[in-house]
Amino acid sequence: WVTILNGEDPYSCRVDLMELLKKSKYWERSKGRDHIFPMTHPNAFRFLRNQVNDTIQVVVDFGRYPKGMSNLNKDVVSPYVHVVDSFTDDESQDPYETRSTLLFFRGRTYRKDVCLADC
Repeated sequence: WVTILNGEDPYSCRVDLMELLKKSKYWERSKGRDHIFPMTHPNAFRFLRNQVNDTIQVVVDFGRYPKGMSNLNKDVVSPYVHVVDSFTDDESQDPYETRSTLLFFRGRTYRKDVCLADC
């Protein structure tokens, strides 16, 4: 969809994003190890993967990555929609106090024929 909107290669937006991040003081303090990247497709960032390997990645297809690319010690494998129940009893005065989950992903992947964006 990036190509349709502005005539640019979709790959270029990822390159621009990495350049912007690397200049940031937040990236510099840990070289990205405290940054979270949702990798909603196995090919996401595939040409820039070496630049995001140290980040925390939320992946949806863990089995397709080589050993040096994804790591269960730092990465999160997001479940498919049907695997996780939704929050119940979320009507308390302070629902954040009653939750034990810091980061939660709820979504699903789209197949190639209906992919909206690769960037």
